[in-house]
Amino acid sequence: MYEERCAKCGAVLSRDEIGLHKKLVNRGATTYLCITCLGKYFDLTTDDLRRMIEGFRAQGCSLFAQSRETAPSPRGGAPVPQGEHKG
Repeated sequence: MYEERCAKCGAVLSRDEIGLHKKLVNRGATTYLCITCLGKYFDLTTDDLRRMIEGFRAQGCSLFAQSRETAPSPRGGAPVPQGEHKG
């Protein structure tokens, strides 16, 4: 199985790290930076970047996997927290 790695430090990348790089740098990128190297590049903390990931995910950005706490809306809209239903 092929794993994407950070172009700077060689760390194995998560799907969210690849999505964040595409969102902030270039959607068509084929090489990526890990969250630590991306933070250094933009002078942001990894916590700042993780909050950005959660914000983009909450907005429904397709570059980020849905979190375990949310599921796709039954009507194709914004994710609905588990246990709650749109009426």
